[in-house]
Amino acid sequence: PPPPPSPPPPLTVGSLIQISDLIPSSNQSVPIALLPQPPKPGITQGIATSGTVPIGSVLQISSRQSIPNQGTWLKLRVCSVPGDASIDSQPVQPGQVGWIEEDAIAPLVTQELALTPTQLGTCAPTSPSQAAKPEPTGTRVRNEEGRR
Repeated sequence: PPPPPSPPPPLTVGSLIQISDLIPSSNQSVPIALLPQPPKPGITQGIATSGTVPIGSVLQISSRQSIPNQGTWLKLRVCSVPGDASIDSQPVQPGQVGWIEEDAIAPLVTQELALTPTQLGTCAPTSPSQAAKPEPTGTRVRNEEGRR
């Protein structure tokens, strides 16, 4: 028999994730709603959403919050939305921020990945180390070219 699927790696703050899939068990896509804030305990009806996150969207985890009796919620920033996002309801826009319950999104995401600048969208540059490097000077660039 095949080995059981390994649990998805924990989603860490700062990491980029891509909505990659339908819900594995049911094979249908469920709209993933981005909420303006985690709902208050006991409220299940009439929750306003900020929009729907289409499959293929790239998100960045900006923080996580554990809420008693409600699990862990992730604050996500929308990096990019695929151009062909055909969704009946209003899709989220790049740069938008909202909350999604970790358990609801964890099985549906791929932790990235090799992203194009277009996919990175509003989240580029990705790592602080790249942004912190000083610009190479002209002489250093010429020296590197001479070595090749």
